[in-house]
Amino acid sequence: MTDSNSDHSDKFPALDLMTILGVTASLNAAHSTGLWDLALRRSGTAADFARELQLCARATEHVLRVLAAVGAIGRQGDRFGANPAAAPEPAGAASGSLLPATMIAVLREQFGHTSKFLRTGEPLNWMDGSLQQRESSYRGVVSDLGVMYETIAMSLAASLHVQPQRILDIGCGSGVWSLAFASRDPSVQVSGLDFPGVLEAFVERAGRQGASERIELIPGDMYAVPIPMASFDLVIVANVLRLELAERAQKVIERAAAAVRPGGHLLVIDALAAGTPAKELVRAVYELHLTMRTEKGHVHSAAQIAQWMRDAGLSGVQEIDCGLHITAIGALLGTRL
Repeated sequence: MTDSNSDHSDKFPALDLMTILGVTASLNAAHSTGLWDLALRRSGTAADFARELQLCARATEHVLRVLAAVGAIGRQGDRFGANPAAAPEPAGAASGSLLPATMIAVLREQFGHTSKFLRTGEPLNWMDGSLQQRESSYRGVVSDLGVMYETIAMSLAASLHVQPQRILDIGCGSGVWSLAFASRDPSVQVSGLDFPGVLEAFVERAGRQGASERIELIPGDMYAVPIPMASFDLVIVANVLRLELAERAQKVIERAAAAVRPGGHLLVIDALAAGTPAKELVRAVYELHLTMRTEKGHVHSAAQIAQWMRDAGLSGVQEIDCGLHITAIGALLGTRL
């Protein structure tokens, strides 16, 4: 079993109730007073922020410390802000927890629906619309998702003992997972399959990495667009299956497995991390988040996906421990004999 970042699992225990309540209160207070938004716009000391917002300086200091400890903002010495380069990640925090400010705003809005969801069961439903609606929704967030997953994508690519020359990335989004492999070898070619509007983010990321000449675009519906069979050394399905009912998720695995050449691999990345209190907590929070956005999507278990991979003709399916990361990232790797 490959372990790309397992040390986080041991350093970050599941939170006790007092800590959960304190974190929740701090986040709510920082949001309602404008402190969180200000800290996401620029860096400063607690005294700076308190003076600008007319808050208690002593209280501001302690609320900011809590926000920094959970990765909601960064911290360097007595200065707080959103610049991760100037704010080392606190020991034990989930890797990649300091999100782009735009992503934080989206998550706050989505989790703000929790009370209504609890009372009525009414989800946001923005993921269950037509293909055109899905394309429009994801077009606006895939670049930020790429930033959010970049560190773990690079770590995963470095940890796997595979050397692909041709990669197919199904539901590629920004291409953060496949382009992590391409960044390690200038001969790697990547085909990205996604909606035309979403592929713009894939093209942009490839351009920033100097890989524009090494990508191919496959625009369209992943269930319908033609895919070359038995042609790729590595096929990646990342953060896609959880958007689908089990029957449709299995069909994605079948199509992906058929595209793997003999000796090649299928890499599935999803909310698969479990087995420790911290991972179970992160997974449970993500399951709540997903359930509020879809009536169709579901966090499928690693065991279920592994069985789909074996049913599709792959062997040696192994679970990859990716440590503790936002959205409970984990992976499965299978081989086509």
